[in-house]
Amino acid sequence: MTAAAADFSAQLREILGADAVLTAAADCAPFLTDHRRLYQGAALAVALPRSVAQVSQLLALCHADNQRCAVGSNGRYGDPTAEQLYQTTVHYDRRARRRLIAGQISLLTTAVAFIFDLRHGSSEPKNIPLHGELIAEPRRIGVRLHL
Repeated sequence: MTAAAADFSAQLREILGADAVLTAAADCAPFLTDHRRLYQGAALAVALPRSVAQVSQLLALCHADNQRCAVGSNGRYGDPTAEQLYQTTVHYDRRARRRLIAGQISLLTTAVAFIFDLRHGSSEPKNIPLHGELIAEPRRIGVRLHL
């Protein structure tokens, strides 16, 4: 933990009390997983305020130390950790977008092939090697295959 993170954690403990700031990985883990349990987050601490006043003090503390979110003239975050988190997020966002577009193209291609087969296909499919017969008798239901 860096000196700035340790200082911030100490300030959190002053506002909320030592028992309302979780820093152990095992204690933080339930708070860092989404509801589907697919994605895992990362945090140095989890704050558990108990009153509206504590929430107000916590927000004031976060707004007072907004230097980590400052963007330089080159369009990058001043804090290397924040910049790395942003770049990781952008990477996963682009990857998800590519996969979504690929899925949409696959669905569109399948729909076009289906419509083409409906309009131009013959009355009998040519790719079925076995001719089946549906059996519906009083005591038997099934399919009989003619080889």
